[in-house]
Amino acid sequence: MNHEFSGNVFCIYGKHWDTDPLTGDRMMPIESAFQVALTQRAPELAIWSATPPVSAEGSEAWAEQSFANIYADYVAFKTRVSESADDPVIKSQLEQVDSASERAYANRTLPDEIYSNNMYVHPNRLGDLATILRSASSINSLLPLSPFAIGAYDNLKRIFEVIDQVFIKSNTRRHEYFAFLALRWMRGDSLHDLVRARLDYRRVPDDEKRINEEIRDLFCEIEEELRYLYVKYTTIYLQVLAHILAERGDSERAERLLPVHMFLEFGASDKTLINLMSLGLSRTSAILLKRVVTLGTEMSIQECQRYLDAINLDRISIPAICRTEIARLRGKRA
Repeated sequence: MNHEFSGNVFCIYGKHWDTDPLTGDRMMPIESAFQVALTQRAPELAIWSATPPVSAEGSEAWAEQSFANIYADYVAFKTRVSESADDPVIKSQLEQVDSASERAYANRTLPDEIYSNNMYVHPNRLGDLATILRSASSINSLLPLSPFAIGAYDNLKRIFEVIDQVFIKSNTRRHEYFAFLALRWMRGDSLHDLVRARLDYRRVPDDEKRINEEIRDLFCEIEEELRYLYVKYTTIYLQVLAHILAERGDSERAERLLPVHMFLEFGASDKTLINLMSLGLSRTSAILLKRVVTLGTEMSIQECQRYLDAINLDRISIPAICRTEIARLRGKRA
């Protein structure tokens, strides 16, 4: 939900609903959101193709994503979407979309593959991001630092501010909070620690309902903001930043940019933790395991594999559910 262009979510839960979720048609039609954009919503699509919506995350996101998809095809194959329309009125509207693709292509300042690889962002936004990075008085301040480095928070706050300025456009200081949360998340703080810190900071009373609400809100912020929204936009940010560095003749630094999007996805920046999770271990189990045993921070995936296979689960001081998880991973490889 919220991650796809169109669809239905069916949720049956044992509590009172405002309306009965079991009423209504059992069969629901499946339709392509992209085709709807090209037909039923072609007039709106023509408008937003020429000028991107205020926010890439607003109510017109469908139009931005549709045009980005059309533009990516134009960049790769010079496809004209109007040629697929039979209705003369729709064809005329889609010709405006094709004209927008032609203008964007003529004014492009980034390699074609960056546009082709980002089929959900208006090309003008990518150009705006490139402009900000090119005009920065000190691009060094916009290169991501290790989450454990001195000044890491201010560095991440600046990066998130650029992302907000170009893509989200919240007109708030929300990026400051999410930079703080992201930093703790990437450092490998456990969910228990994150929840405890949130409850203490907000001075939440010992009330079950309030505590549960805060926990749900935190999990929502981690999953929907950090692991979805900011993963998506830091991926784009790093692609454009790498190109700008290469433009300046600094290809070496471009190749060594820290993969912040991956740190956000895994909730860790420690190579060992990331490799343990890559092998199938949950984030919680990987963090607890690394806390109770002596593991380096740079273990390869093969070294992590050998360690998991050799560890004595009867003697290690981690919760039973974590030991069961490791045993299950061993069983899959047996």
